[in-house]
Amino acid sequence: SRIPLLTKGLAEAGMNPEDSVAMFNYDSSEESIVLGYAVVEGKGQPIVKTSECSVEELQQEYSDSKCVGIIVPDEESLKEMMKETKDFDGLESACGWDPRSPVGPRFAVFLKSDKSSQQLQDDLGLGGRVTDEETGLSFQVGVPVNCFTFDQLLEAGKKQQSA
Repeated sequence: SRIPLLTKGLAEAGMNPEDSVAMFNYDSSEESIVLGYAVVEGKGQPIVKTSECSVEELQQEYSDSKCVGIIVPDEESLKEMMKETKDFDGLESACGWDPRSPVGPRFAVFLKSDKSSQQLQDDLGLGGRVTDEETGLSFQVGVPVNCFTFDQLLEAGKKQQSA
């Protein structure tokens, strides 16, 4: 079964027991259902929302549920949620050491993508780096978000199982 492997992959991505994981724009695909079971098997709590919710509602739910990661169908879904809105600076939750200092996701899983983890990080600006346009110097200003496709998460679980 793929569920135990995905559970190990989620642990490798950064999910710990008791963590909440956002499953936004949930589409009832086989991948979504299996990942939901993997979150539960890893003793996490899936926070499931359909595409009928507004970006602000999703950001509020992510924050209120103290999510540490997110599972979405594709990059476009996450891009929308990462945008700054009236009340939120993208996806942030008080799941870190200091609840007054919200943090972004530890990991993101994309169900429908054929890009590498590095490409996803780069394309979505999730590498935690900022490049000064004038000097071209790059600075690490945040923690990189671990990005995985469904298949990459499955492979990470297989590596953990054989280790």
